[in-house]
Amino acid sequence: MKKHVPLLIGITLLIEVIQFILAIIIGANQNIEQYGQLSLRLAYFALLATSFSIITLHIIKRRHFDRRSLFYASILFATFIGITNLNIIVVGRKFDLEQLGYYNSWVQYAKIIILLLTPIAGGLYIFFVNTERRLHRQIVFISSLLILTAIGIATNLGYGAYGKKLIFMLFGKEFYPINTYLEWAAYYGTGYVMMMVMSFYFLARKSIISIVPAFLLPFYFVALMTYPNNIADAMYMNIIYVFATTTIFLLAFLKDRIIFLLK
Repeated sequence: MKKHVPLLIGITLLIEVIQFILAIIIGANQNIEQYGQLSLRLAYFALLATSFSIITLHIIKRRHFDRRSLFYASILFATFIGITNLNIIVVGRKFDLEQLGYYNSWVQYAKIIILLLTPIAGGLYIFFVNTERRLHRQIVFISSLLILTAIGIATNLGYGAYGKKLIFMLFGKEFYPINTYLEWAAYYGTGYVMMMVMSFYFLARKSIISIVPAFLLPFYFVALMTYPNNIADAMYMNIIYVFATTTIFLLAFLKDRIIFLLK
């Protein structure tokens, strides 16, 4: 349990970093429609690479790890990659390549936050696993959520104040229309990391609650395929999903805390 989750974090982070670099470097030299097409190809790459990595890990390590914890971790990390890639495929089917290009560029600004904070989330998982005192785990858990909330607010203000410069620096003037929604990317990115930290807290205890994101994933994609009339709606659905998930985690944590105090 202590080894394969950091390994999955590393694999997921590597895939996301490669995808992000390709999306920025290659995408910056193309028009919006070509960038939309590139977005689809990179999404398929991330899904295939993640599937291959998880299957390989199960084949190689199945005799050395607890099967239940490995299964939970695999489901969780497949969900993390799925959230940021399957939605691109769905948006690509609902809207034209130009709209997909705008949407994916918005996702990349959320990924900046995700990529920067994922190693910290991994460090918190190691802490949750190795710390025996329950009260210490809970204090760190609550503190991390408060810090992430502060980061989300600060990033939101930063994207709002410097959105134009950031868009011109990473993508170019053609992508300026996403400036209207750039502040949302801050909430999506920090909400995603918050969801990850909460998942790790319960995963460290080998609780089935840790895979709540996977349980909600089908509802998220059904809503994504049916509700959005434009890419702004699709962005909104992402934010609803991550904060609905974190709300469920928080309710589970508070219930657990109340029971602990009553003992």
